[in-house]
Amino acid sequence: MRGNVVVEINKNSMEAVVTINSNNSMEITGEVIRAALEKEGVTTGIDEAALKSLPKNAQYGMGYTVAKGKKPIKGESGYYEFLVSDHSQVTKGRLLAKYHPAGRGSLGCTVFGTVIAPSPAVEEPELSLLNVERRDNGFYATEDGILSQRGYYLEVLRQVEINRDITSMRGLVDIGGDLHVHGDIRDGAKVQATGNIVVDGVIEGAFVSAGKEMIVKQGVHGKGSAVLKAEKITAAFLEEASASAEELIHVGHMFNSDVFCKDTILADGNKGLIVGGTVTAGRCIEANTIGNAFGVGSSLILKTVDPFQPVEKCVIVHGEMYPSTYLQFDDTKAENVSAEQKEFHCTSAGILPYEIGKFIKPISEVVAPPKKEVPKPLVMIVDDDPVVLKKEYSDLSEKYSVAALAKPTDVLMFLNKKIPDLMLLDYMMPEMNGSELLSRIRKKEGCKAIPAFFLTGVSDKAVVAQCLSMYPQGYLLKPMSKEELLKVVDDFFRENAK
Repeated sequence: MRGNVVVEINKNSMEAVVTINSNNSMEITGEVIRAALEKEGVTTGIDEAALKSLPKNAQYGMGYTVAKGKKPIKGESGYYEFLVSDHSQVTKGRLLAKYHPAGRGSLGCTVFGTVIAPSPAVEEPELSLLNVERRDNGFYATEDGILSQRGYYLEVLRQVEINRDITSMRGLVDIGGDLHVHGDIRDGAKVQATGNIVVDGVIEGAFVSAGKEMIVKQGVHGKGSAVLKAEKITAAFLEEASASAEELIHVGHMFNSDVFCKDTILADGNKGLIVGGTVTAGRCIEANTIGNAFGVGSSLILKTVDPFQPVEKCVIVHGEMYPSTYLQFDDTKAENVSAEQKEFHCTSAGILPYEIGKFIKPISEVVAPPKKEVPKPLVMIVDDDPVVLKKEYSDLSEKYSVAALAKPTDVLMFLNKKIPDLMLLDYMMPEMNGSELLSRIRKKEGCKAIPAFFLTGVSDKAVVAQCLSMYPQGYLLKPMSKEELLKVVDDFFRENAK
């Protein structure tokens, strides 16, 4: 086979394609193809089998891939391994958790042999610790207590027991853990705990706040001034009190109380009454009896908490709902409602009663939740040339949030407020060059793992080597068309999507 060899390198330098054109200039051999590759600087990832095969099997004018670069492999992100369940009793010295640092990943390279750094593996934020110490990558309890693990908080909370009543004379009772009161909480007292609160007696007109669950074994005589807050509230009864909870309010009966819960309010004790007051829930209000024969009604309100995650809301009455009951589902209202053994739902025809457990919402009334807007990745471009900066901003801003900065010092100030998802750095700039800027960025707290490309007109080999020694995502040469720039950025976010 005779002809001449043409070598083409793709835009990201990850493939070399050989085309043999028909003429009689020379005899094509594997060594001739290799020499053509070496002339173009291709030294890595050469397919030896292709070099042997092409002189015999190639077709004139057809392109054949004869060398491929190696993509970098991102290291595994760091993670915490929690060894003890939340709310567990722990003893001093117990190992509670381990941290597994991020893996380094492996380097890639182009067909020119240029090293490509993997995207920096992400380390988890530091844990906030209370009565816990870190030794190497282990976390150990320094006190006996109850484990609390939420988000990036790891705490061992003390369990405090008070063997008498709490009165206003005691001042604010503030516990960093669980509290068990073997008595009552009297008028005017103020009590709060970051964990659970258990009260063996009653709560009178007091302020009581629990970070988790509150249990009041003998109920609440609120006298119009009690305020209760917790994730869950369980009480024998709730009278003339104000209460709010995230997940559940569960009582034997409720009288003249203003109550709010993001999920469910349930009155199912021996009486199971809800009489008087305003009762507001995000999903369900359920009771045996609502209102009474003397005309004392209740205002029952079902209110959408999260418009992006709507739930079917209902009021369930297992016994009797007396007239003078007021129902409201978001903006739909009904007054003087009465019924026996029914559940109420809001439809296009208004608030209607159904047999308990028999309601099926018509498909025509099922409304899809509004779509949450996914925030665009933030790309920071840094270039002291205003023309280039304006073009790159225009090219990227249709698909990405873009921060365009002309001065390295402005970049360092910007990073104090916001961390970009990707940086595109020029090299030749006043104040400091791109390599110096990236070095300073990686020394800033929280900025070490920000991925960066150099996007510059400098092709000097020494500069390129210096920049690549910092393991950026790549070294790109200007000018780049809009399509080329978008492809680089799009490919980066696609390949590094979690």
